[in-house]
Amino acid sequence: MRPSKACKEIRSVDLRALAKAGIEKKQFGHDFVYRYPPSAEMPAMGLERLKRELRASDFSGQRMAFYAHFPFCTSICAYCHYYKKIPAGRTEIESYLRAMEKEITAYGGLVKGSVGLDSVFFGGGTPTMLEPAQLGKVLDKIIGTFGLDAHNSEVSVESSPETLDEKKLFALGDAGFNRLSIGMQDFNDGILERCNRNHSAAQAAAAFDSARSAGFKNINIDLIYGLPGQTIGSWGKNLEKIGGLRPESITASDLRVLQGTGFFAKKKEEFPSVKKMLWMYSSFVEKMLSLGYVQQFPYQFVRSGKEMRFLENQWSNGQFVGFGASSCSFMGGWDYNNWFPLREYQQAVEQGISAALGKKLGKLEMMIRMVSLGLKKSGLNRRKKGVDKKEFLKIFGLEIEEAFPAEIRKLESLGLLENSGHYLALGCKGLFFHDEAGKVFWEKK
Repeated sequence: MRPSKACKEIRSVDLRALAKAGIEKKQFGHDFVYRYPPSAEMPAMGLERLKRELRASDFSGQRMAFYAHFPFCTSICAYCHYYKKIPAGRTEIESYLRAMEKEITAYGGLVKGSVGLDSVFFGGGTPTMLEPAQLGKVLDKIIGTFGLDAHNSEVSVESSPETLDEKKLFALGDAGFNRLSIGMQDFNDGILERCNRNHSAAQAAAAFDSARSAGFKNINIDLIYGLPGQTIGSWGKNLEKIGGLRPESITASDLRVLQGTGFFAKKKEEFPSVKKMLWMYSSFVEKMLSLGYVQQFPYQFVRSGKEMRFLENQWSNGQFVGFGASSCSFMGGWDYNNWFPLREYQQAVEQGISAALGKKLGKLEMMIRMVSLGLKKSGLNRRKKGVDKKEFLKIFGLEIEEAFPAEIRKLESLGLLENSGHYLALGCKGLFFHDEAGKVFWEKK
């Protein structure tokens, strides 16, 4: 599809008609879809049962990814709803890292077999607030416990510009990280200040240049649209800046204002309307297509060959283990998350792994999970997209249309879904609503 045609089609969406049908993008109190069942419905863990089942399982040959959460930040961003904190001092960081190493060791005794580990993601928080040697020690612990083909694996670390300089970036590369994600969010200093970001637009651009000088050949830039102070025009300038930098991937997330964040107390009138956010999103799609990027996910474009393995695995119902406070895991049909804050996490790790809330998913829950997350693999110029119908049939023993007839008809009638002979994916008009479309399948339960 031509970039201009895609932009026009996305902008033609009738927001009011969709809202009447229950498909509504809400800026306030509306969370991202990254698991099923949602976190609010997760019960207290049956921890001993989880351990028994993991010990009895053989994960040989299964594709797996690992996530490590570092909650420490230089400041608390006004939009961030993830678990984070400004560290009390070096001792607090070091005790946290010791606890994480204990948790990795505990999983080493539970995950049996030679796993196909090809992606590791260090997120936060701001992992690069720590020293490269500290991050490298955790990475070495993961590699030593589970094995990793360093030459053919994706090893990502999230960062914020104020924590990066050329010396640190060289050290991160030496430690084994080969993919860098830089949280820039916007290139307007006034907007960054409203977000309580601890860097300027100039620092963000300088961090990117330093990363290139340090040898990073796989850099992602994170942006957010819908921030207070943003306009369609200012967002266009962000996209022009991206066009000049040409990172390997660009992630543009729509702002969701959740309770507990600094933005939650603001008036809705201070934020761009959903209609304006739709236009910003359409401009993002148009620009990235015109630059030759591939749409791997509705919110992320990549250069061909630089597809993000970690999220590809997660949206494909792949196994992954999360280390650290608040992190999530999906293993052996169990979906669960760790204890937080730090004290509760560290106390739990003394007894082994730190699983707090979660459950073993039943067949219907697994089907809903596969479809609602699999729709995130939709992209206009992506080759294999959405949910593979043959794979669904192979796993569950029934056609996807048999499992979700009403849900599929609803999304098709609204023009949001592509239902081909091979896959079920979001169409051009559905990409902006990837979370909302996924939640339609939750209605089955």
